[in-house]
Amino acid sequence: MKKFGWLSLIFALLPSIGAAADTFTVASYNIRSFSTMSKKKDVAGTIRAIGSLQSDICGLQEVRKYNSENPAPLELTGKQLAMQSSFCSTLRRKNFVYGIGTLSKFKAEPVAELKLPNADKQEPRKAMILKIHSPHGMFYFVNTHLAPERKPKTDLREAQLKHILDYLEKNKLYPAILTGDLNATPA
Repeated sequence: MKKFGWLSLIFALLPSIGAAADTFTVASYNIRSFSTMSKKKDVAGTIRAIGSLQSDICGLQEVRKYNSENPAPLELTGKQLAMQSSFCSTLRRKNFVYGIGTLSKFKAEPVAELKLPNADKQEPRKAMILKIHSPHGMFYFVNTHLAPERKPKTDLREAQLKHILDYLEKNKLYPAILTGDLNATPA
C-alpha cells in the first residue's frame, strides 16, 4: 500500500478482497479546488498529479465546479485519465458547487451521500459511498473530508468516523475501503 502525504488515509475495514495477485491501487488526494499551493488554478497540473498516482480508484477532496465551467474539471479529469467520475456536493453557492469526488477505472454505482454530524457554523461534511465492481470482486468505496480540529478540542472527527462506520455496519456495506482528508496529523 502506498502512502501519499499525511492527509491521506487508506483503511480497509474488513479483510482483503482477493489474493495477493488480485491487487489494485487506491489513493486519496485533497486537490484544493484544482489549485496549486500558491492558490493559482491549475486544472492541467492537477490532472497530471492525479495521473502520476497511477491509482485504479482515487478519492478527491475540495472539488469545486464553477457554473461557467463546461465540462467540469472533475469530468475532464475522468475523461483524460479514462476513469469514471462521481461527485458529491457538500456546499452550494451562487456561482459554484463544492464537495468530494471519486475517480474509478472500475464501474462505480452511487449508494449514499451520508450527511455527517457537524458543529454550528462549520462547513457541511458528507461521506460519499460507492459500490465498486472490479475484476477482483465487488466492494464499497467511501470517500470523505472530515472537519478540522478546533479549539477547544472537540470529538467531532471521531463522531463523524463513528457515524460512517455505524452506517456501513447497519447496512452491511462491506468489504469497504475508507479514504479521505481526515484533517488529522499522524499523532
